[in-house]
Amino acid sequence: MSTSPRRRRRRAPWGRPGSFDSWRRVIGAAVGVLLLTAAVWAVWSRGSVVEDAWNTMREAPAWLVGGALVLPLASWLLTAAAFWLLTRRYARVPASDMVQLIGAAWLLNHLPLRPGMVGRVAFHKKYHGMAVGDSIRVMVAAMVCSGVSLGLLLVAAVGVSRVESTLWTAACLAGPTVGVGAVALFARAVGASWWREVAALGVRSLDMLAWVGRYAIVFALVGQDVSVERLVIVAAVCQVAMLVPLTGNGIGLREWAVGLTLAALAGSAATIDVREQAAAIGLAADLLNRAAETVLAVPVGLACSWLLARKVRRGRGG
Repeated sequence: MSTSPRRRRRRAPWGRPGSFDSWRRVIGAAVGVLLLTAAVWAVWSRGSVVEDAWNTMREAPAWLVGGALVLPLASWLLTAAAFWLLTRRYARVPASDMVQLIGAAWLLNHLPLRPGMVGRVAFHKKYHGMAVGDSIRVMVAAMVCSGVSLGLLLVAAVGVSRVESTLWTAACLAGPTVGVGAVALFARAVGASWWREVAALGVRSLDMLAWVGRYAIVFALVGQDVSVERLVIVAAVCQVAMLVPLTGNGIGLREWAVGLTLAALAGSAATIDVREQAAAIGLAADLLNRAAETVLAVPVGLACSWLLARKVRRGRGG
């Protein structure tokens, strides 16, 4: 007796594999937009903050505005250098590929669930023969490097909190980075296998210095003088907020994290109005930071994506 082939049950559109991720992307994007809108409203409702920021930015020197645009580019290249150093332990990834992958991810990670990171891992696997597990190890190592470098920066910032000389303060903040760099050079000279990890720590330390510089600039552009140790704390909070995959690149989350951190740093004795003012200042500064970053991420991300796509069409990754 012959049997007819079993019919496959058709799945509803919401039952398809990956549909849950699609919904998470939509929800994450909506949350990001809502948080960003709320941040803009919170700043706009504090008229004095907007007025002070506008007056300061109109009179700001060109080098300060230029710094707000140059330092995000430095962060892109330093991030690529750190990942390249860590990745070379597992695969021979050309430096140009890493720069383009990080540049493309800079734009793509503005979407929820960090698609730029996923795409980079897939690219490494297909074109560089790098296992997914090794890519995860590299990302964990990069996060550890960021945490250690921020810890060293915070110690240095607390140590120079009462120093009035700007030059001396900058030298002390750069001290840990210089020290780590010297250790990396020594380790490479003696043939130690761990020199790449130490070098990556040094590069991440430079990147964290760039982030502290970025916040120093945007706070100056909104007319606020923030202490060095608070700048380091804000930079650390920013890095944590950007790791949350709910909204792309921490959109909305990062702005509120910076604003609420500045409000918390106002102290328990501060009045509610003082805390709200501090939160609005933090929100305004990071919105400005976000604007400068996005202006650069779009052309950099598009150019890097085009270069990577051309390599894919040629059937090679390097």
